[in-house]
Amino acid sequence: MRVPVAKGSIKERMELQVRNWLWFLGVAATVLVGAPAARADMICRSPGGIAGFSNEFAMGKRLVGRNTSEVDQLRIYLTTRDEKLYAHSNFVTDILIEDHDGHVERNTVPTKLLVESQVIDFPAVVKNVLGDESFTIGDFRKLAPNIVVYVDDAVSATRWRVLDYERAQVNLVTHDGLVLRTREFRFPGGDSERLINVGEFYARRSNYSEVRTSLAMLVSAELPVRVKILPLTTNVATWRELRANASSALVDEPLRSLEGIERELRRDPGAVVVVLGHFENGAFVLRDAAGRQVLSASLDALFATALEAGVGLIPLGCYTAARGRGGSATRFNTLNAAKRLGNAVKAKTYIDMFSSIGGDDLAFVFDPQMTVSMRTKVKQSVVFDGYATGSGSIARLAFIMGASAVPKAVMDSQIESEPVVAAPAPLPVRAGDSPTESKAETNSGCRADSGELWGMSGAAAIIGAATIARRRRKRAQQEDRW
Repeated sequence: MRVPVAKGSIKERMELQVRNWLWFLGVAATVLVGAPAARADMICRSPGGIAGFSNEFAMGKRLVGRNTSEVDQLRIYLTTRDEKLYAHSNFVTDILIEDHDGHVERNTVPTKLLVESQVIDFPAVVKNVLGDESFTIGDFRKLAPNIVVYVDDAVSATRWRVLDYERAQVNLVTHDGLVLRTREFRFPGGDSERLINVGEFYARRSNYSEVRTSLAMLVSAELPVRVKILPLTTNVATWRELRANASSALVDEPLRSLEGIERELRRDPGAVVVVLGHFENGAFVLRDAAGRQVLSASLDALFATALEAGVGLIPLGCYTAARGRGGSATRFNTLNAAKRLGNAVKAKTYIDMFSSIGGDDLAFVFDPQMTVSMRTKVKQSVVFDGYATGSGSIARLAFIMGASAVPKAVMDSQIESEPVVAAPAPLPVRAGDSPTESKAETNSGCRADSGELWGMSGAAAIIGAATIARRRRKRAQQEDRW
């Protein structure tokens, strides 16, 4: 069992806390005085995009699709370079544009942003894309469920990983060209995690590369000879359902000790074992009719035993996935789970089994460790040569994961985009100061700073700033473990 070990000295931790608090105080002071909450390198409405960002322009244009002036059709692509946040939208702000010759025309080009400041959050990105200074936190929360966001996986390795998309429809754009839907789950204790939607189940972004390899193997991999279900419950209806529809996999005897469970795990090397029961405080817990605890089985201990025995462990308890493992990311009823397991044990492949377990009433999270029993039988070189690489691998993965795939030409930055050339600096006006803005000449790329981004103002913004600061601290603490 691995023991979480905190990294970094006390001095480093204190410096981190000081930096976070200084950052928060800066945000609070900014919104209190009513000044713009962030300085932007760029608010760009030039057809050529931002000079030097042609690859990001091409990817964004491909992802966000058709331009729109309807706020409920807003789509935004986010990526980073050199710690700068690039936002590419499909939204055309209804303003007048004046060029260097004095000609005024209505804007027809969607907004792009380039941001360096640490104090801007996703609601402020949306506000500036829309070009509406009166846009509030309340407006954002009403609009959020309609916003479609495409987030480059590279964002997760930068300070912009703490952006809070709230209820927006977030898609992860992976390094290998898949566009994956995501969903945010909230766990007991206030923690939350955004997981990748893989067909009928979910996976973690943090181990995406391993997930990708495992899923590639699962395309046609048959289940092992033995699938076992260990019910840690006294619910009569659950037992009746399992005996009726999953008897071939059921360990039909009461297990009342950790030793008994570990013995069952070791009995069938290469098997897949499902542990079903009530889960709390990191352990499966069983109580008798009087409410007395008769069993407590640590999930860490079970995983250690499963790994030692070469067994794929599937822990099905409420919120078993909250600790960075696989299992359920939601509450569920054991009777409903038993019905799903009845279909799962009849599956021919791993993919079919996981898809049978997952559903609307049980958000099942896939962990690559669950396939350890299969991987002990397959040479890794064959796996990579046969499934994880080759010209058709991305298309196969996209099909499995219910995802779309960005064409390889875009991923390799070979797609032809609108020309981005050096341009004279825009006229020095602030975006939003008047209904007329300046722009560079047609088909020229934005270069100089063309305005200041608006931040979210008022008490809600201060609360939001505190939330971001708290999220930054928690994320830093989590990254100091494991």
